[in-house]
Amino acid sequence: MACGLVNAYLLEWAHRQAHFPRGKRHAFAQYLQDRGFLVSEALHRRHHQTFDVGFPVLSGLSEPVINFVRAKLLNQGLRDVAREIVPGWAALISVQPPSSASSNADITITVISGGITNLLYRLALPSTCTLASPHTPRDVIVRIYGRNTEVIIDREKENRLFAALSAVRYAPRYWGRFTNGRVEGWLDARPLNPEELAMTGQRKGNGGTPVNFMGMIAREMARLHALQIEVDDEGEQAKEEEEEEEGKRKRNGGGGRKAVVWEKMEEWARLAKSISFEGPDGQKGGTEKQMQLEAIGLNNLEKEMEWLKDKLVGEEGEGGLEIGRERSGQEAARYFLAELVFSHQDVLCGNILYNPMWRRREVEGVWEGTKGGSEGQDGDARSGTGKSAQQVSALEDGGESETTGGTIVGEATTGPAEEGRVQFIDFEYGGWNHRGFDLGNHFCEYAGYNPDYEASYPSRAQQEWFFKAYLDACRWQVGSKEMEEKEKNAFLEGLYIWVNRYACAAHLFWGYWAIIQAKYSPIDFDFLSYASQRLTGYAAFKQRFF
Repeated sequence: MACGLVNAYLLEWAHRQAHFPRGKRHAFAQYLQDRGFLVSEALHRRHHQTFDVGFPVLSGLSEPVINFVRAKLLNQGLRDVAREIVPGWAALISVQPPSSASSNADITITVISGGITNLLYRLALPSTCTLASPHTPRDVIVRIYGRNTEVIIDREKENRLFAALSAVRYAPRYWGRFTNGRVEGWLDARPLNPEELAMTGQRKGNGGTPVNFMGMIAREMARLHALQIEVDDEGEQAKEEEEEEEGKRKRNGGGGRKAVVWEKMEEWARLAKSISFEGPDGQKGGTEKQMQLEAIGLNNLEKEMEWLKDKLVGEEGEGGLEIGRERSGQEAARYFLAELVFSHQDVLCGNILYNPMWRRREVEGVWEGTKGGSEGQDGDARSGTGKSAQQVSALEDGGESETTGGTIVGEATTGPAEEGRVQFIDFEYGGWNHRGFDLGNHFCEYAGYNPDYEASYPSRAQQEWFFKAYLDACRWQVGSKEMEEKEKNAFLEGLYIWVNRYACAAHLFWGYWAIIQAKYSPIDFDFLSYASQRLTGYAAFKQRFF
């Protein structure tokens, strides 16, 4: 079990000790500090408050709320959160911002995103600022959750998930949380554009050099699907399963887990039935939104969900490698895609960061390493993971950066990189799901902002390019190199058939999501029209791929 994840257990437990005796709290803080944790000065000043400890950090604040409606209160809230959560920043940032007449700003606040579910702000110390510790970042991201998004997203579970991913250095560093948000490490990279998703290095990228974004995304998805991240439903711990338990899950397609796509859709289907948009006279049928909702036909939508689930997983469960090995060709592909793996579930262009100076890493063979904490493994997330140094390196890809304060998911080279690499971000919908869903959902995102999902959907040749890159990255798992050529072609044929059927599930998933957002989101966006677009996509794909 990874030391970093043991830390996550410890910190989550510490965060929950609301009534821990004062004297014992101070002793516990000293215990952590003696063992190399970063313990905030605020903890020693306020023994009655919750713990603020380093990597992954859980907030030392008494759960403040950032007011993001009024600019003055927003900026003050961002400063307060940064001072309390980020190690070393309390000594570098004043409680109150400098007067407007002063030219010595102690922090720069930049809006990164004003999206549907989050508000993102980059907080940066000036370049002239001297950092007292290598653990002190120069830049961080403050993520503020959108109003009513807890209806869609379990924020407690998301925080535990992000902490677990950060602990194995897959996600940016998790600095801490507060009531309506958290603080993360800053990654110096740009998001992709929709048209870049299909690039295979055959034409020029934004930087003027051939870039194989499709191959990068396929490899990164394979890396993610190889992770054994656990966040239990009760919130007691974030953990990585032992190898023996992993084997059991592999044999039965996920053990006692359930695919989150069906759990979420069933939850949203129940919630959608309670939604109405009343007119001025209080009558349900009195608004255009209500008529749009009724036109969708929720009862029929639920039947479609049940039909699709039966077609994709049926009575034989959720696939799995062992079952798949008993089959060949197309049937093997079906079980391979039905297997439950840790999935992102929202791999759209905005959730894929690219930096040409990040070095490419392979996934090949990363689960064939030693057991336990053997030689070649060092501290933090490397210790006791049950993985070889090569395996952990593939998961971590680099180290800390004074500039970013985040996890560099690829080592900076001394000269221009071959092409760079990508990193997935924003795991708010992440969880255990069918492998095929992540692939099919990603293909739907080739449409970008174009509602014509059929016209923008990747061709068969493009899909096969992606499949081959994905399989090459995880060939340790499917043994694709040992397949006979005829069987390999049949396997690719099966991937094409079943991934596109999982794309139907993606359309249903986001259709339900949009219906719920139409009721609860304060964003001025026509969610019901978007729901109709996704359901139109579902109908078209159902006719085409079934």
